[in-house]
Amino acid sequence: MIRSCGLGSLYAVDVQISSFCTLNDLCRAALASRDVRSFMQRCQVYETVVTLPNSTTDACTQQLLALGVRFTSITFKSCTALTDIGVLMASHNSPQLVHISLDGCTQVTDAGLHALAQHCTRLTRISLDECELMTDVGIQSLAQNCRHLTHISVDNCHHMTDIALTALAIHCPQLIDLNFGGTSFMSLTNDGLRAVAINCHLLQTFDVHGCDSVTDSGLLALTSTCHQLKSISFGCTAVGDAGLQAVANICKGRLISLNMDHCDISDNGLTVLATQCDQLTEIGMSDLTKITEDALLNLARSCHHLVSIGMEGCPVTELGLMAFATHCQQLNYIDVTGCVGLRMLGTRLRVANRYPHLRECLIDDFQLDRFAGEHDWKNSPGHRNTSLFALINAQT
Repeated sequence: MIRSCGLGSLYAVDVQISSFCTLNDLCRAALASRDVRSFMQRCQVYETVVTLPNSTTDACTQQLLALGVRFTSITFKSCTALTDIGVLMASHNSPQLVHISLDGCTQVTDAGLHALAQHCTRLTRISLDECELMTDVGIQSLAQNCRHLTHISVDNCHHMTDIALTALAIHCPQLIDLNFGGTSFMSLTNDGLRAVAINCHLLQTFDVHGCDSVTDSGLLALTSTCHQLKSISFGCTAVGDAGLQAVANICKGRLISLNMDHCDISDNGLTVLATQCDQLTEIGMSDLTKITEDALLNLARSCHHLVSIGMEGCPVTELGLMAFATHCQQLNYIDVTGCVGLRMLGTRLRVANRYPHLRECLIDDFQLDRFAGEHDWKNSPGHRNTSLFALINAQT
């Protein structure tokens, strides 16, 4: 599908390649029709966006680029057959590129990233999640050449270290969204966070989950200067109450999303969070085994804007679960899988019957799922566990 919209002299073209219109279909149409070919070639003066399917190869990319289109945004959707050659062709063809996503393109290496850095210096957004062959070398080249970057994600790129994070911090001070979650486990440390703290004062979203060398002092350094943080994920086992309290005390009412899975958090840290961050809408707190029901009740009463909660493996009882469902009227997702205090069938039945605003509730192996505003949920086509629904129907 090709869509064009205009307002005065400002135009945008959005090219979506799907099962209804394959890349080959588009190229054949362009070659067979003068009007389509002319339209595609004129796209070079417009803002042009293309989303390519996971079957895209280097040859397909070359075929599309041969049409003469100059793209400003390209999304390769888990294109496992794409290599550095395809990325090189794209970068040569579209020097005005401002956004590219290579998520799941597992054959693209530092060489492809270097080509992008050399030819597409206007880049502001790039996503490289699960690009397993990327290393610090590619990120260094990107940082040195693309100094207008505002958003970068290298989630689950396991060869990244402080070297890559520091290069981005030094050369790209306009960064707003920085995701290094699950990158290098023990190789990303507080030194990288301090570099970000010194240089990236516009940062709003930061993710270092799973980087277990990050500690409280790194979070303290980060929050002491990055005063615009709204979303932060530090699911790191070496982070404790001091790190959480630093985030809560400094970010306060700005903080809307927080993930602290697997951290060494106790009631003291959670109480400070409840007191300072009452605008939270999303929270992840899996495997916080030191917390008690009292702290959870405080959190439920204070953070009544919560929409999503993950509490897998926490010491939650029915009282705590009901407190969240009662006080957080916007809550539509809660996960308490593995919470040993919630394994009684009666708990599942009471949650299902009393809280119609919950769209999805995960308890052990059972999942209660309903549509928003669907009160007659027992007969809803959205349910996934028929055995549980049969039990509930038998009880009512």
